[in-house]
Amino acid sequence: QGIPWLLRKTILYTPLTIQITHTTTTNNADGSKTIHLTARQTSIKAASPPPDIRHFDWEIYSQENFLFGGIVCRNRFIRGDSSVAALMDAGGSDGGGDDGVVRPAVEVQSPLKDGGDQAVVRRFLRGEVEVDGCTLSEGFLGDGGVGIWGHVFDRKKGGGWCSEQVWGFEMIHGERLYSRRAVLTDNTGRYRLARLIYRLVES
Repeated sequence: QGIPWLLRKTILYTPLTIQITHTTTTNNADGSKTIHLTARQTSIKAASPPPDIRHFDWEIYSQENFLFGGIVCRNRFIRGDSSVAALMDAGGSDGGGDDGVVRPAVEVQSPLKDGGDQAVVRRFLRGEVEVDGCTLSEGFLGDGGVGIWGHVFDRKKGGGWCSEQVWGFEMIHGERLYSRRAVLTDNTGRYRLARLIYRLVES
């Protein structure tokens, strides 16, 4: 990824702290509201990284990332459904949902090799399986009835890789934690699954 060795080691051994703020703007044309999240990394003071800014309106925009340089972003909020048919219509899979568990109805954007990879990635992003792609998972908490989750899709400017994430909350070892399930895809369609876990502290 072009990240210097010293910076890699610093990140590896430094507890990561992210400060998140949010604002809301109103579209003058139709009165719709857009939520904007700004995340600032406060752990590595010497690096002075630019903030990660997210506009949840599914519009395409560019920004500079602390680690990866220029990236092109799209973000939105998605709802969930416990109906298998509804999930499949929305790009979900039939590997869950019939148990009454509300899961994100995510439409996968990642450029994967084939339908088999699409199915595994979709199930992971929805919280049906763990990061190994096969162990069943309790998944996200469906707060608010049909639930609401963040859906984030980034790609490297000029190509090379894509990152797709679903943000929400999960119960992990009996604790409610903020979770980002992610799939990283290279330009050949190969992918890796990951889950980032944060403890949310309200200021």
